[in-house]
Order: sequence, then structure tokens, then C-alpha cells
Amino acid sequence: MKHLKHLYLLIHVLREMQADSYPMDSFYPLTMEVLRDAMADVRYIASEFGRDWEEGVEIIFSEKPRLASQMIHLNRVILSGEVDNPVRASSLLGTALPLFREFYATVREKLEEF
Repeated sequence: MKHLKHLYLLIHVLREMQADSYPMDSFYPLTMEVLRDAMADVRYIASEFGRDWEEGVEIIFSEKPRLASQMIHLNRVILSGEVDNPVRASSLLGTALPLFREFYATVREKLEEF
């Protein structure tokens, strides 16, 4: 899956952005763009598992329903435009990165089952 590989790469980019040396003050618009790209990959991948992407996330995280609701909420926050400064972007990155990692790992497991 092309989008799964792309998400994997974006997870590594986000991890680097989360490092202490990353100047969030000047590059938070770039961080938000990478978060939007990663979320687009999540929506695309999840839509392959259900009738729509939200149902797909619920199927992917069927054993972890709390993560499904967190991912759906994360999408709303990322797309809302309410994250408009470096502090909020840094906080969002801290929330999003583990969720993206868990999504990637769970999708990989599900694909290996087939």
C-alpha cells in the first residue's frame, strides 16, 4: 500500500519534528502540513477497511475503541484550523504521533493476517 508507506515516512518526519532541536516557533506551519498529510493517509487507508474512513478506523481499532474515537477527534482538530500557534502545534504533535504509530502498527498486523 502506497499510502501506508507514505504514512510510515511521515511518522519518521514527525518524530524528528518532535525532537528538542526542532525550532517549532518558526516551522509550525510545516508541522501542521505534515500532520494534515499524515491524517489524509490515515483517512485513505481506513476507507479501505469500511464504508467510509470513520467506520474503517473503528474496524481497524476494533479491539481498542478508545483509539478509534481519538483518531476521529484528531482529524477534526487537524482540519478545523484551530491550531494556530507553535505551542498548540507542539501539543497536537505530541498527541498525534503515538496515535499515528499505533494506527500504522495495527494496520500492518491486520494486513499480515490476510
